Amino acid sequence: MTEPPRNPSGNGHNHIEFGDGKKTLRVDDRRDAPSPELLGPAHAGRSFVVALGIVLAALAIALIVLFRQWRDRQAELAEYGARNLATAVLPLANRVPPGIEPGEWALVVDQTRIALEVLSASGLLELGQMQTLRRDLIRRIDPARPEDAATVLEGIWTTLERSAGPALTQSPKLELAATIEPLTRNRPVGVSPQLWDLALARTRALLIAAANSPNLDLPPPKRRALRDLLAARLLRSRPESAAQDLDWVWQTLDQARLIPEGFSPPQLKPQPPNPASPASPP
Repeated sequence: MTEPPRNPSGNGHNHIEFGDGKKTLRVDDRRDAPSPELLGPAHAGRSFVVALGIVLAALAIALIVLFRQWRDRQAELAEYGARNLATAVLPLANRVPPGIEPGEWALVVDQTRIALEVLSASGLLELGQMQTLRRDLIRRIDPARPEDAATVLEGIWTTLERSAGPALTQSPKLELAATIEPLTRNRPVGVSPQLWDLALARTRALLIAAANSPNLDLPPPKRRALRDLLAARLLRSRPESAAQDLDWVWQTLDQARLIPEGFSPPQLKPQPPNPASPASPP
C-alpha cells in the first residue's frame, strides 16, 4: 500500500516524500519570496500606461482643435478671395477688345475669375497678400481700354503664374490652361501683340471652361491625357509654328467635342504694314 506523502522537514520549504522516500518534490514556501519593496511598486507599470494614455489623448485633442482652426481659416480666406479678389477682374468684361463678341469676352474674363477663386482656396496666399493682389488688379484694370484689355488680362495671368505656380499648373480646374504658357513667349511674326494676347486669352478661357463644364465628357483620366498631349506639342512651339500650334489646340478640342457653347476660335490675321514706314526701294 502506498504511503501518503510526508513532510519531515521543518525548514522554510515544503519537502514532500513519496513512497520509499527516494522521490521527492520541493515546493518553495512563498514566505521566502522577495518582498514587494525589493521589486518596486506593483502599480508603477499601470501608472505609466495611464499617464501615457492621458498624454496621447491630450495631444489628439490639440491636433483636432488646430486642424479645425486651420480649416476654418482656410474657409474664411477662400470666401474672402471669391467675394473680393476674384470679382475685382469682372469690370474688365466691359472693355470688349476689337475682334471678339461681347458675350464671348465676358466668358473669357469669367474664366479668369475662376482662376482667382482657385488661387484663393489653395492656401498659398494670406489675407494681406490677397489684399495686395486685389489692389494690383484694380490698378491695372481701371485705366484699361478695349484695345488693350486682352493685354491687361494676359498680364494678370503672368502675375498669377508667378504668384501661384503649382496651384495653377497642378489644379484640376486649371491644368489644361497652364499648358499654353510656352505660347506666351512665341508670338508669331506678323501678328500684333494685342491680337496674340487676345488669341491666348480666348484659348486659355476655352481650356478652363472645358475642364470645368459639367456638360462635357472629360473625366480625370481623359483630362490628364489631354493635358499631356497639349503639353508635349506646345513645349516645342516656336514663333514660326506658334500660330499653327494654337490652331491645333482648338482643332483637338473640337474633335473631342470639348468646346463649350459660346466659344469660337480666334482668327489670326497678319498685322497690316505701318504706313509711316519707308517704302522699299524698287
